[in-house]
Amino acid sequence: MTDLPDPDPPDLTALLLTDDLRTALRRRAAVGRAVGVIMARRNCSPGKAAGILRSAARHRAMAMHELCAELVEGFDEQPARREPGT
Repeated sequence: MTDLPDPDPPDLTALLLTDDLRTALRRRAAVGRAVGVIMARRNCSPGKAAGILRSAARHRAMAMHELCAELVEGFDEQPARREPGT
């Protein structure tokens, strides 16, 4: 029996696009979580929280998604706060 070529080889462009989309979704998730953290800590709107993050990223010369990933990672490592009496 002879080896036949794959009838539908993966399209490199489609694979790269899929990888780019996965990366974008992962970054968006980190930004969304970080916005939520800032909103909770500062009692502010999503727009205000995003502005705080943009300003902090600019001040640190970082990409916003990198700053957000660090913030979320640090937040995930903190022990959960318990309400008094629980």
